[in-house]
Amino acid sequence: MTQDSETDHTIVDRRASSNMDATSESTGVNSEDVSPEEDPVENSTSELLDDLREKSEKFENNWKRAVADLQNYKKRVESERSLQAQAAQIALVINLLPICDDFDRAMEAVKNEGADQSWFEGFEAIQRKLNGLLEAMGIMEISALGEPFDPEFHEALARQDGPENICIEVIQRGFKLGDRVIRPVQVIVGEGSSTPSAEDEKNTKIEEN
Repeated sequence: MTQDSETDHTIVDRRASSNMDATSESTGVNSEDVSPEEDPVENSTSELLDDLREKSEKFENNWKRAVADLQNYKKRVESERSLQAQAAQIALVINLLPICDDFDRAMEAVKNEGADQSWFEGFEAIQRKLNGLLEAMGIMEISALGEPFDPEFHEALARQDGPENICIEVIQRGFKLGDRVIRPVQVIVGEGSSTPSAEDEKNTKIEEN
């Protein structure tokens, strides 16, 4: 290579370098001032996570609502079954009570007539079985004799001399299942005794003397 060609190459390199410096100065761009562009892959992943989180919360709320609806449905079905069973039980008891009433009347008649003891004991055994059957079904007899009259449990057929507003005689037994009255007790209620008390009789004797 000749000396002239080497000189030409040197001049060309200098000119190219001078042009690059001029371009850089005209644009005023500094490599340190250029901010990095946002990564599109990172943005897409963040949006996807937010979308999945929203769907997850929605599915969880729907699941909780479905579980609550199922529990309420089960409770409602159990309650309806219980009411149906109770209604069937009450219907059976209502048909059975007249038989119990007949035995009650028969037992009262036997006591008054002084029937044979063995025959009377047979009636008592049957009556005990009937009462035991009612108790096994959860049917309880309503107490009344000697208690204050309660219209929720008692049905007054008449009023007679006796302690005021006290059930002094039971005409027909009453029964209940839990808190539900199947049949009220038919009773006679005292309206206030007209018989003089022992104190009144004593005072009367003192006055006579």
